[in-house]
Amino acid sequence: MPDDNLAIVLNQELAAQMATPQFTELMQKISAYEVQSTNVQVTNDAEYQMAADSLVAVAEASKSLETMRVTIVAYPNTFVKAVNATFKTLKLKCENIRGRLEHHAKKYKTRKDAEFAKQQAELAAAQLQQPAPVVDVDSGAPPVDPTLPTPPMQSTKATNGKGSVSYRAGRANIEVINAAKLVRASLDSRNKVASDVISIDMKALRVNVESGEIKTKQWEKYGVKVTASEEMVVRT
Repeated sequence: MPDDNLAIVLNQELAAQMATPQFTELMQKISAYEVQSTNVQVTNDAEYQMAADSLVAVAEASKSLETMRVTIVAYPNTFVKAVNATFKTLKLKCENIRGRLEHHAKKYKTRKDAEFAKQQAELAAAQLQQPAPVVDVDSGAPPVDPTLPTPPMQSTKATNGKGSVSYRAGRANIEVINAAKLVRASLDSRNKVASDVISIDMKALRVNVESGEIKTKQWEKYGVKVTASEEMVVRT
């Protein structure tokens, strides 16, 4: 595997550096400085001078360690930079491709929506020329149009005669479970899916869902799961 080979090379480089006399000598110095610092006491000028000299020596040892570290990581850092640059270029290409596809798809969707709206307007105008619906004499009310959205159900319960607690439909929970189905549905003007939804715009999708033009079960066919929620209203 390429990753295994790279790890082997890096481990070999580290092992080679640790086997050098310079690294061995540096480790010995650091161990000695560690022991000295554990037992150090500064109570007079001579001990103060020794502590100051040790600080200089430790700083030099730390600088040498950093030089060795930079030498070891120089190759992998170069490799990482090359990988990042390559993938950045490829991702930018993907973004450009997506932008072109969305542009043409939205342009087509807008045209289809305009054609559909024109057809609906012509149909509505034709319906205005039709005779008025006959009133049901028994009920005294005109027939119910099945295309109209049904108002949300509301249940009310009194509380000790001092007020009421009502439950009404809250904001729907919306989850895209199949983005491909949603994009295909948005390209078909017959589905009444908003053109902005093609880019999985959740804000536009919520507006489309809450308009009530498309039923919940139909949204499931378009790859969107819509679940109702309730909120409590207290009246006193």
